Amino acid sequence: MAGRKQFDVDEALRRAMHVFWRWSYSEASIDRLAEGTGLGRVSLYGTFGGKSALFRKSLQRYAQTYHPLYERALWGPHPGPGAVVAAYLQVALNRIADPAVPDGCPLTV
Repeated sequence: MAGRKQFDVDEALRRAMHVFWRWSYSEASIDRLAEGTGLGRVSLYGTFGGKSALFRKSLQRYAQTYHPLYERALWGPHPGPGAVVAAYLQVALNRIADPAVPDGCPLTV
């Protein structure tokens, strides 16, 4: 059927987020993004609008995925300030230890 996506857009976005996360914006070439998502250049541009737009959508995806975890950790309930810090750090450590995601933070690379 013409115009119907033959791939999972959400999965392609997740994979693109990982490419940017691993390589940074400047090093995440269209070729790397195509390889990382499994999409051709035409599909990347047609679906996401280009590298800059895809990067913004990737950052939004990161925020939607990880910010709720940090918010829950911060808002408790906690018996005291030390428990808040411990809960926040535990979320960070869990993400760092997750072998399914790249090292570091995509916002700082």
